Amino acid sequence: MDRVVRKASNGTSSLKYATGEADFTVFQNIYALMQCTPDLSNKDCDSCLRASVSYYESCCHGKQGGYVHKPNCWFRWDLYPFYVSNASTNVPSLSPPPPPASPPPQSVNSTNTKESEGSSSRTLVIIVVTIVIIVAVLVILAVAVLLKSIKKRKQGDQIAIPYLFRCQRDLHSTTETATMTESPSLSNQSKVSVNKASISELDPR
Repeated sequence: MDRVVRKASNGTSSLKYATGEADFTVFQNIYALMQCTPDLSNKDCDSCLRASVSYYESCCHGKQGGYVHKPNCWFRWDLYPFYVSNASTNVPSLSPPPPPASPPPQSVNSTNTKESEGSSSRTLVIIVVTIVIIVAVLVILAVAVLLKSIKKRKQGDQIAIPYLFRCQRDLHSTTETATMTESPSLSNQSKVSVNKASISELDPR
């Protein structure tokens, strides 16, 4: 693997690519392909590929095949020749990784719009809460006034009924008294009339 690493890292500025094979067992070879992006220096390419080989040896040694793909280098191995020999000059080079996409700048208008929407929502909530409180207070006052008027009406009815009975009783007593007063007068008038009749009979004049 060391020979393939050196060959790939010593490539040209436009292509850092190499293939090779090594003994896997007494009767089996292992085939490898390594490549770096052109923007890497020889030293950086060598470090990247050696790190990939170390990872392969620590986690995947003895496996039939696999690959290690990093942003700036690529390493693949397998137990059969998966690449075309003497085709290194025709292999397209790895392109450098694109820069991370920066988030789009947030426009001032959108910020102002969000702030205005938040202010409008708060204002609406305050108005609704105020209206609910006012309506509740008015309902409570109306119920209190209604209960007070009903209580006064009941008290008035309780006072008026005894007073009516007392007035009826006084009126009855006054009628009886007037009747008893008028009866002697009538009897006296009768007596006077009788007496006058008797006198006229005695006196022919």
